[in-house]
Amino acid sequence: MRESKSNRDSRPRSGRRSRRKKYKVNKIRLFTSLLIMVLVLWGSVKVVSGAVGFVTTALGGNRVQKQLEEISIDEESTETKTEKTESLPDEKSEEKTTSVSTEQKKDQTEEKTNPPAPAESKTATILATGDILYHFGMIDAGYNAQADSYDFRSHYDKVREMVAGADLALANFEGTMAQDLYPLAAYPLFNAPNAVATALADAGFDALCTANNHCLDSGTDGIAATIDAIEANGMGYFGTKKTPGNSLLVKDVNGIKIGLLAYSSYFNGLEENLSEEEGYVISPMDMETIESDIKNAKAEGCDLVVVYAHWGVEYEFAPTEDQRNMAHNMIEWGCDIVLGSHPHVLQETEIVEKNGRDRFIIYSMGNGISNQREETIGNKYTETGVLLRFTVRKTDDETILEQVEMYPTWVNSFLDEQGSRRFELLNTQDFVEGGSLRDTVPEHTLNRIIDARTYGLQILKGEFN
Repeated sequence: MRESKSNRDSRPRSGRRSRRKKYKVNKIRLFTSLLIMVLVLWGSVKVVSGAVGFVTTALGGNRVQKQLEEISIDEESTETKTEKTESLPDEKSEEKTTSVSTEQKKDQTEEKTNPPAPAESKTATILATGDILYHFGMIDAGYNAQADSYDFRSHYDKVREMVAGADLALANFEGTMAQDLYPLAAYPLFNAPNAVATALADAGFDALCTANNHCLDSGTDGIAATIDAIEANGMGYFGTKKTPGNSLLVKDVNGIKIGLLAYSSYFNGLEENLSEEEGYVISPMDMETIESDIKNAKAEGCDLVVVYAHWGVEYEFAPTEDQRNMAHNMIEWGCDIVLGSHPHVLQETEIVEKNGRDRFIIYSMGNGISNQREETIGNKYTETGVLLRFTVRKTDDETILEQVEMYPTWVNSFLDEQGSRRFELLNTQDFVEGGSLRDTVPEHTLNRIIDARTYGLQILKGEFN
């Protein structure tokens, strides 16, 4: 039944107080609801911000991507290196600063001890390149009929300063140098003049990798002769052996012990000619042996271990799954730098973090110098390789790979003024706009050099399709 207005107006005052009280309860509920909403909103923001923080940390902690972006390439790398070098404290400045600090502390209080001396720092630069492969075109071009001798030193004139400027320069010599035992030969069995070793030593190379699919092209005596030719020119070797034992070569570079190892997946079936007693002369890609060798190198005090790996598929730009697995296994066992060879074209690079330190992999360095080119085999990509330059720093606590620089190379084959064939290895950086050698070659050659540089950088960075 509906109440009349008079009845509603005649309600006792207590009823109105009751309505005011009810209104007061609703206000409290509203306040409580708002408080709950604020708490929920605050919690939600915290959850979201926590998730964003995780993503940021994950991306920022992606050292592989970060370090790949920081790999120094071309002229920018030189600027980066200069900046890093200039930012390092000068040794004399450190000594002076330490001395002043100590005197100040003595003046302030005799109870305070002197600050510890800064850790001693040593640096070394390592340069590496790929396959040195002498075909008949190159052998013939190096022959001097009047002197009845060979001279290949001009092949490295344009890169000599860079090679010789490294503390340790390495290359993969593919073939044999046994001219006193067998006739000179090229594909499919390579036997180059000993003058090749003379040219490489003159260019500034310090050690040659000898583990590859052509190291047995002149048999076991060819391996020994090749080693003799290398040593006769003051260089070291690693990958093949004259006597049984470990093939580890240790180079002490500015107080940093660098261990060099090399292995090959292929020997072109010539390994089947070896007797059981002769098997020691080569270094097959046996993973158990590699693991043992790397760990022994570390146990023997090597600060840094470098492995040349002759593997993969010829003329393929992408590394195989086996290459990737083997490279990462080597890193896991303690290798610091993996240098791939054999495909005769460049393949990508990778930086892997292990125990807080960056390790470097290049799956193929391509050709250092050869006569594999567009005119001879219809493949322009075999004309391109790379000069890698590593900066290594050692303190009392650790040895780190501080910087990697990549310089795509190109092999120039041309006729000189006398109409004689010539070969030379070029650093493509010298031919960019403003480069020191840009105006020294004809336009069609310059275009090929710049083209090689462009796709070379793309391959090295894994961006080539």
